[in-house]
Amino acid sequence: MIRDAGVARIYRLTETSNVGVCEALDWRVVEPRGSMLTLVTDDVDKWFAHLKGAAVPYRSEPERIAKFGIYALLVEDPNGYLIEFQQFLD
Repeated sequence: MIRDAGVARIYRLTETSNVGVCEALDWRVVEPRGSMLTLVTDDVDKWFAHLKGAAVPYRSEPERIAKFGIYALLVEDPNGYLIEFQQFLD
């Protein structure tokens, strides 16, 4: 485990990849039912500008989520599943 935020934990898989497991929180329920993919990046704002310019639907503009020490953006894929672009704040 490389990060433990209580309801969210991140584990190192290889030198260049990690996997995170999170509880479903009432304010971040994944619909349609299924998984949410999270992509870690160093520049959430750049991704937001690019995806917004391509008319990709988004749930909210990038926001700081202090509880987890992240800056994140949620967008929807063509089937309505969520993809999170996430940047660690520390």
